[in-house]
Amino acid sequence: MRYKPTQSQDVKKSILDAMKLITAEDGFGKRLDGTNKSKGFFGLLPRPDGRVSTELSLGVQFDGVETLIPSLVPTLNKREVEVLLTTDGVPPKDIQRKAAKYAKERISQGKSPFWQSGEKVYPLPENEF
Repeated sequence: MRYKPTQSQDVKKSILDAMKLITAEDGFGKRLDGTNKSKGFFGLLPRPDGRVSTELSLGVQFDGVETLIPSLVPTLNKREVEVLLTTDGVPPKDIQRKAAKYAKERISQGKSPFWQSGEKVYPLPENEF
């Protein structure tokens, strides 16, 4: 009988494979604006297709200026995180609004809209709505 890994083992393997690609030099890669990506507010999140997501950047207008923000933010619920991890393209408007609100709050505090080294990594939300 051939060994078949469990889904949990597959997820762990996906994360480990992704981490092998990440070096100290290039971190998590670059955003569209050329800045370095981070591990995001939730850390490495496995996707059903085997890829891993950390931020899922989104372009929004703040005071007429195009600004990149993460769509994976701590104010999302479980369903919204699942939507982001299982679909490609532009997130639904409700998720965009939550991400923009969270980014504005961080910017008003003098912070980057993106997670920064040393900040809290949040557990995945358990609430559905």
